[in-house]
Amino acid sequence: MGEEYASSLGVMVAVYRTIVESNNVVNVIHKEQTSWPRLEEVFEGMKWRLARKPESGTKLAGYEGYYLLVNNDSIEVVGLPRVVLLYTYNDDEVLIENVRVVAGKNSVQKN
Repeated sequence: MGEEYASSLGVMVAVYRTIVESNNVVNVIHKEQTSWPRLEEVFEGMKWRLARKPESGTKLAGYEGYYLLVNNDSIEVVGLPRVVLLYTYNDDEVLIENVRVVAGKNSVQKN
């Protein structure tokens, strides 16, 4: 999944995995949005990437099947936090099990 293939009509069709968020992830994102107004943009971008290429994350040593994805905080954009996602995936879906939101090196947190 997450790849393009030719349909019977000869048209390229993209197939993506479904993103599933644990209740904890939903709660953390909701809570942290008061401090990070642009958090939703970062989170949506990370989910977009995972739906298309979940293997792009880093395998978590010692935890079979678990991966980490960290947004790139080296971009000089004020207001973007560092977001770390812990997830697993299979052929059909990506399960985001945990999230951590912290100040990146170039971010400014809203108080």
